[in-house]
Amino acid sequence: MRRFTFGPGARLVLASVLLAGGFSSAADFHVAPHGRDTDPGTAERPFATLTRARDAIRAAKAAGPARDFSVVIRGGTYRLAETLVFSLADSAAPGRTITYAAQPGETPVFTAAAPIPDAAWTKDPAGPAWTAPLPAGMRPFLTLADRAGRLPRARGPAFSPTRDFRTVEGLDKSTLAFPPGALRDWPRLADAEVVVRPNFGWILNILPLESVDVAAGVARTRIPASYPMIKIRWGLRDVNTRGTAWIENVRDHLDEPGEWVLDTAARTVSLIPRDGTRPTGI
Repeated sequence: MRRFTFGPGARLVLASVLLAGGFSSAADFHVAPHGRDTDPGTAERPFATLTRARDAIRAAKAAGPARDFSVVIRGGTYRLAETLVFSLADSAAPGRTITYAAQPGETPVFTAAAPIPDAAWTKDPAGPAWTAPLPAGMRPFLTLADRAGRLPRARGPAFSPTRDFRTVEGLDKSTLAFPPGALRDWPRLADAEVVVRPNFGWILNILPLESVDVAAGVARTRIPASYPMIKIRWGLRDVNTRGTAWIENVRDHLDEPGEWVLDTAARTVSLIPRDGTRPTGI
């Protein structure tokens, strides 16, 4: 049996969690996927969210004498639109506890994942990719997953900056000198990000591109790197020969099963499924 119990001074920030097990249904409040936050939180009329249960316990603590509190969570999927935060205000009184636990034999799942409908995907006529519009209200995202797990963003070949520490003078932290063919002035440049180890092998930056001058072999990022984007001088210097930077989220590099690209202007996502069949459960 697994449960969350908060003693005095406890603090928890909960983003996504799977609860298993449970405890007695004789609890102060109940939460269920079919519930409503306007209901009283009883077993017959449960709340819909942990946020509402948390706030109900805060109010009960303030209104009555110190005692233990418990919340039963029914099985099912709870989709979070924002991070659920437990703070010091959710600590139990001295010598008391506040417990959140699953209904015995049921498994609640809390997730911020937003599904893309299976029927929304259409096959690209010129290649193996499928494209779907983003559902209304869905914000740009950095992670995509199928039933097998997380999917990688489209990624270009690795390269190393063409400058090293002897040429760093006058090179600011937003400038990246690249070899011929490594970058292009792509039409959706605002969505492209460069992943780079700037100067030190133990540092990795992910930076949005602002401009690419192909003739000069120089790109600029909208956000400066931690250090000048030059060949690695300290730590992991051997990777200079294999490449210390690469580009992600560019349609040109959507060429491997499982890869995907997000187009924020068109509000679409394109994906090459792992198994080559129509995407499902994305």
